[in-house]
Amino acid sequence: MQGDIHVWGHIKGNVTVTEGTIHIMQGGKIEGEIEAPDMIIDGLVDGACLGNNLDILEHGELRGISRVSHMSIKRGGIFIGQSEKIEHQSEKVIKLEAIEDIPKSK
Repeated sequence: MQGDIHVWGHIKGNVTVTEGTIHIMQGGKIEGEIEAPDMIIDGLVDGACLGNNLDILEHGELRGISRVSHMSIKRGGIFIGQSEKIEHQSEKVIKLEAIEDIPKSK
């Protein structure tokens, strides 16, 4: 999916956003894996968060695994689990250049 997503209800399963932000609102709940460039949790996530930026707000709770480049937790936010810092995804782009034939030496 592309674009911003706001979760007010309960999702059981994995959610992937290729471009945009997933925002779990107060009262919203996701049981599964979230993969998105930006994630904002003000509800409950029971699973894994994978991406660039993760913000856990005052009413937010993550129970599981965080694999992100940047993470912030506001006062009142809860994180129970394991955290692993990863490299920013846009830095993983590799530029390939053409290689010309090199003359063989005798």
